[in-house]
Amino acid sequence: MWAPVYDDGLREGVDEFDVAGLVSPKMEVEVVLSFERPVPVGAGRQQIASAVGWAALGYEIVDCHYPGWALTPPDMVADFGCHAALVIGTRRRTTVEEVLALSDLTITLRCDGEDVATGSGTDVLGGPVDAVCAVAREPRDGADSRGRRDHDGRADSEGPASARGTCWTAQAQASLSFDPITVRLT
Repeated sequence: MWAPVYDDGLREGVDEFDVAGLVSPKMEVEVVLSFERPVPVGAGRQQIASAVGWAALGYEIVDCHYPGWALTPPDMVADFGCHAALVIGTRRRTTVEEVLALSDLTITLRCDGEDVATGSGTDVLGGPVDAVCAVAREPRDGADSRGRRDHDGRADSEGPASARGTCWTAQAQASLSFDPITVRLT
């Protein structure tokens, strides 16, 4: 499922997120990539990796208005991709090699200090760069007249683990050193 992430849904430098207005919130650990230049349709892994300016760990807060998260893909579209917010951790400048190696990362998700889930960079479409490759294969909504998707300064993300609870910490093991990201749901 590809859905837009809007500026008003981005949160940086926060360690708490208020879920009181949400129906059925969950959190997904994300690898967030920011692009310094456009990624053209049909771009390969190397071209995509060279366009990345920074990467960070993050959490996508997702919410569903369908009871028990029982929904179809069209329902998910109608529910705005189930997106509520994207919490972005510490940004790390990247090299092409580090971006390409993000599929090798492993993530441990902890709730109140207890390990509750693990994931890897390959869990979603083979990895962060491969996920962007999937988007760049063909023009979609938002493509310009030359068929390019303009990713200048915007964040794209994909998430290897999901769960729900009180205080969440994600720690990644990767060639690119990420600071842990902790968010308390209030």
